[in-house]
Amino acid sequence: MLYEPNSPQKEITLKIKTLVIDEADPANLADDLERLLARAIEDGELSEKEVDRMLEFDEADDIELCTEARIGTNENGQIEISYRENEDDPQLATLSKIIFHPDHKELLAMSKQGSISTVLSFEEGKMHVCAYDTPFMPFKVYVETNRLDNKLLEKGKLRLDYILNLNDTPPQHFVITVTAKEAPEDPLKDLLG
Repeated sequence: MLYEPNSPQKEITLKIKTLVIDEADPANLADDLERLLARAIEDGELSEKEVDRMLEFDEADDIELCTEARIGTNENGQIEISYRENEDDPQLATLSKIIFHPDHKELLAMSKQGSISTVLSFEEGKMHVCAYDTPFMPFKVYVETNRLDNKLLEKGKLRLDYILNLNDTPPQHFVITVTAKEAPEDPLKDLLG
């Protein structure tokens, strides 16, 4: 088990893979996405060429982030996994969190706090209206979750497949896989601590 609810916070490592799919009718991709997600989780690595061939896309962007994170239980009894993104650029620096209740893993939130802030809610088979705050004005964001498979506590795995609509822009289809592991021991941290 990666983390026992209500235990002290601990450091973990995260590997987050995001596949952004440019496809007019994502509803036709369910079987291909299921195979892709299964391979990505079980086999680990897929090249962009393999993804394109499997899904027969003209365009697919694959983004990968490996980072240190902290997992703990917040004051509401929810599990919070927090990590930082783009720390080298003050304008893009973001504190990101994955949040869910251990008794209700079918509902998950992802928050980003920085120059642009948002909290996106995910629940399989449902659409949530969320806010996307920019320095200029807030926008409504519609998040329709096709699949949510949350095994973060037990196996350190999360699979998320969703469509995001932002005002009048074309919808974007995202497939995210998160792999969490206990952080390796750092002997220098003990010496310097």
